[in-house]
Amino acid sequence: MVDPTAKKELQALIGASTNEEMQAMGYVTPVTVVDGKIISFGYKPPELATAFGVRAVETMQHSPQWWLAKIEILLPALVKAARQIPDDKLDWSAPYDKTTIRNLMTHMMVRLMKCPDAEKTGSQSGTGSGKDSERIYFNTSEEMARYAESVLECMRSWLGGSCNLRKEVHTFKDGDTTVEYMLSLVMGHLIHHIRQMYLYMDAMGITPKDPIHEREFAGILYPAQI
Repeated sequence: MVDPTAKKELQALIGASTNEEMQAMGYVTPVTVVDGKIISFGYKPPELATAFGVRAVETMQHSPQWWLAKIEILLPALVKAARQIPDDKLDWSAPYDKTTIRNLMTHMMVRLMKCPDAEKTGSQSGTGSGKDSERIYFNTSEEMARYAESVLECMRSWLGGSCNLRKEVHTFKDGDTTVEYMLSLVMGHLIHHIRQMYLYMDAMGITPKDPIHEREFAGILYPAQI
């Protein structure tokens, strides 16, 4: 959370004084508050629809092949971008966000790989992607690109096999939900960070090769602003 004022407000609202306490309580933004009462952590259309008395958005239900087709667009674009980053720029970060390019890539890949893991075990592993990302370190841009290619192969095997996207799993932020709902959130997150990667590259004077465009995101919810 970047805004210190909003962070203090959230901490006071949920009765937590540190980041660790907030994480232990399962907080996630956005936090929706009505009349001083928290009605939802995170983006949960069914809960929000009930709270505001409106019809809920229909639950997303796509085939594994549909999701794989989207991943076949997103990950190759990310691989191309990774190979354009000079090795001595992997620790570059924007003034407004201290996340380095190296850490941004590991964050994206770890989040995506939690989906097949959750479908297999019935629960999302860990308490977040930050700690898991610390176990992965890229010395070069080529290592970064090859790792993304290995993740693509894993996703092809998973979504091209007998995966069950309707399976109920437990997540550390969104409670009990389906594998597909978890995947949809991760994919929206992935799109957000790929666009962020393009901004980083632009700031370094690098023009992305064959960048993906909004029309290729159709069917996936993702933040409008980067």
